[in-house]
Amino acid sequence: MSQTTLPSWIGALGRAMEIGILTLDSRGDLSFSNDAARQLFGCATEDELRARWPPVRRKLRAEGALALRRDRATERREVRTDLAWRRDAVRRRLRLEVHALEEDAAGHLVVVKDRDLVDALETNLRDASKMRALARLFVSVAHDLKAPLNAIFLNLELLRRALETGEAAPAAERDKRSRILATVRSEIERLGRMLGEVLRLPSLPQETHRPFDVARVLKEAVLLLHPMARDQNVTVNLAIAAGPIRVRGHRDRLKQALINLLLNALEAMPEGGRLDVDAAARGGAAEIRIRDTGPGIPREVLDRIWTLHFTTRKSGSGIGLHVARSVVEALGGRIAVESVAGAGACFVITLPLAAGGT
Repeated sequence: MSQTTLPSWIGALGRAMEIGILTLDSRGDLSFSNDAARQLFGCATEDELRARWPPVRRKLRAEGALALRRDRATERREVRTDLAWRRDAVRRRLRLEVHALEEDAAGHLVVVKDRDLVDALETNLRDASKMRALARLFVSVAHDLKAPLNAIFLNLELLRRALETGEAAPAAERDKRSRILATVRSEIERLGRMLGEVLRLPSLPQETHRPFDVARVLKEAVLLLHPMARDQNVTVNLAIAAGPIRVRGHRDRLKQALINLLLNALEAMPEGGRLDVDAAARGGAAEIRIRDTGPGIPREVLDRIWTLHFTTRKSGSGIGLHVARSVVEALGGRIAVESVAGAGACFVITLPLAAGGT
């Protein structure tokens, strides 16, 4: 690449990207500037900018920018520096990015940007990223609220029927009422925590990772959805190893992930079936299996079920499985699915045990 060919392609690049472009010779003197660079420095002509260049050259030399070489692999290839520039009554903050040219084109390339515009762009990018995160959060929260609210409604209906029997109910019936009330209270408290996280925005909710018994969380999730299973003539078989199975993470989020998977299984059996749920510590990890006897998942969509908004049901949102996998992976675990057409599906969650997990 020859020195004489630099201005043509560099000038075109600068115009396309709306940034200032300068080239310096081997001494650090200005050899080329595009229109954008001259405007950023507040100079009408290249000669005017060249006359005002010496203090900039001294700053670049002091910061080692002019010592950059392409043929020295151990040295830096780029130096960034901010320059407070004043021209007449106008003050500007400029960002200079200095790059060494190729070996056969001794000198340096300097990219000039308005630092205030750079800061504004970075702020906009951060805000856009946060808005995308907030949009995903609100969609997930709306989805997560729907399932427990439906379950609460069913439990309250059962409680209403139980209360109609009067105060002279036998002990077993009173115990049943207590369990229903405890389930409803637990879910209302959990929903309150979820809404509290949303109300603390714009700061995104902080994860609280603590050890907890995943077996107990699984029992709570199954108990919550038991009325729905009964209404659909689905037999639930719960098999959990004796003793706690302790993992570390966000308890409420894992509970919601389990609810999503259980709901997914129940929705696959609207006319009845069997739901097998088991949990145990195996090979130094907590393993949870949720198996249904529904129609199974078609092989051609098996790899897509985790994708946000993908669903094979007309009334589905395509959120539940995506959220479940995100939660499990955030806890350092894995989730997989085994399915045979016509023979149901089995979701398997593996989570690392907390220290002293069993």
